[in-house]
Amino acid sequence: MKEHAHFVQLYDEDAALIESVASFLEGGLRAGAACIVIATPEHRASLDARLRSCGFDMDDAVTIRQYVALDAETVLMDLLVDGVPDRGKFDEIVEPVIARAGLHYPRVLAFGEMVALLSQDGKHDMAIALEKLWNKLALRHAFSLFCAYPRSAFCVDERIALGNICNQHSVVVAG
Repeated sequence: MKEHAHFVQLYDEDAALIESVASFLEGGLRAGAACIVIATPEHRASLDARLRSCGFDMDDAVTIRQYVALDAETVLMDLLVDGVPDRGKFDEIVEPVIARAGLHYPRVLAFGEMVALLSQDGKHDMAIALEKLWNKLALRHAFSLFCAYPRSAFCVDERIALGNICNQHSVVVAG
């Protein structure tokens, strides 16, 4: 199996997040990797614009499925059962996207914000459950996953939740 990484960035400003994620995706696209983005409309638009400004033909990348962009809220709502992330739904919705990319490209890079949406709603336990589903998927498929959480999703009393979230990742980046 190919290498797997699961890392998280805690951020204060959207601009810092977009810079980091765009660099991650740019490196992947230049190396011929598939890039999967499950993000908010605003972040998807910012990433698309940034990648276009780097000279990428994003329309072509979408057509050849080297770049797949999905709406984080829509995907999240589709994989919840009774308000909780469901492994069966996750495997039905997310796994085929990762698997298909892995069949056609030497590496798969993914950026996801579904967990951030849960944490912003104070549903840290559900975010951890979703992180665990990603980790289980990594046992079956090789991909690098970049997660991001705004620091504003955590109040001082939620340091334990933040620590538990960070423990689901191989690398934690503050910035």
